[in-house]
Amino acid sequence: MRSQLRELMRIQKAFKDTEIPDSEPFDYPGIDPTITYFDGKLRKGAIIFYGGDGCAWNTQTGGCFICPYSIAYEKIGYTQVNVRNQIEYLRGLESIKDLELLYLFPFSSFDEREVSKTNQQLLWEILSGLDALEYVVFESRPEYITPEILRGISEKLPDKKICVFMGLETSDDFVRKYCINKGFTFKTFHRKCQLLEEYSMYPCAFVLLKPPFITEKEAITDCVTTIHDCIDMVLNVIVMCANTSHLTIMELLSEMGMYRPPWLWSVVEVIEQLDIPQKRKVQLGGIYTSGKPKNLADYVQVNNCPAFYEYPHNCGTCDKEISEILADFNLNIFREFPSCSCRGEWEHELKTGHAHLRQRLPILYDRLIHYAASRTRGQ
Repeated sequence: MRSQLRELMRIQKAFKDTEIPDSEPFDYPGIDPTITYFDGKLRKGAIIFYGGDGCAWNTQTGGCFICPYSIAYEKIGYTQVNVRNQIEYLRGLESIKDLELLYLFPFSSFDEREVSKTNQQLLWEILSGLDALEYVVFESRPEYITPEILRGISEKLPDKKICVFMGLETSDDFVRKYCINKGFTFKTFHRKCQLLEEYSMYPCAFVLLKPPFITEKEAITDCVTTIHDCIDMVLNVIVMCANTSHLTIMELLSEMGMYRPPWLWSVVEVIEQLDIPQKRKVQLGGIYTSGKPKNLADYVQVNNCPAFYEYPHNCGTCDKEISEILADFNLNIFREFPSCSCRGEWEHELKTGHAHLRQRLPILYDRLIHYAASRTRGQ
């Protein structure tokens, strides 16, 4: 199966290389205000999303099978000058002066290829001048979380609480490797959590609901198991409910009728399997009450990067009401969910039998490889 996995990496990279339009880099970050329940209370904050100079994991392997961003930014041609301009834009920005929480989300904030050491230090210096700011939330792949980088942050931001999200996605190493192509193990994640704690920083985790190749029932079980496995290691878990994006393996599977994003009922089922203390450490991402994505996806579309086109949904009749209740969950408001006739269809899907994932996956890989080849010939 390793040779099949390598072929999927090649397909995804070629897919992106040929179909992403050229565009110009931009010199300002996306900024989206947010109020969210974080570390025990509602906090006023913002998501700041700035393009970096590509993703090293993408360059090596074609990237994660769920991610549309990395090679798009690489093809746009960001330089560290563009990154610096985006960071400088934050200096003196009135809209963030009174915020207590900032999420800073390039893909690997600590990768010097994506954000140079000079630009990292510039960012820390600007953040240090925000007196109201209590929590600074970074994102990084585990391999870039090093004692050197953590010492630098500690010295520049001694009075801030530093949180670092890692894209764990699942505690199942097989699923992470062969269904997502993530490139690290749960043991590595655990070790980096311990390293962050040594520097009095707070590890956090992204957990994916419904990676490609797995069934709805497997997705629920995997997500709940992963939350249980990591909840005591981290300050916060964001359950990212999968969205189908252009220019990914997920899109090819969707075209083949072999993937759809999770039912909203599956999201409900995940949170209903958590106790109250666990719920208060979990937030949901990828749920859109307006019927289309907001926030990060909007910033990507502005720059001709691939967009999400299918989102977690039920039958369409109950989607808006359930999505709004799920949005309230992020504010620590736990409401009851309505009934809908489509729940029976979802329950029927959960009862449908399937061979074990390890038996199915080589067959699914072969079907996908043949489909990708025929798709290329037809272009």
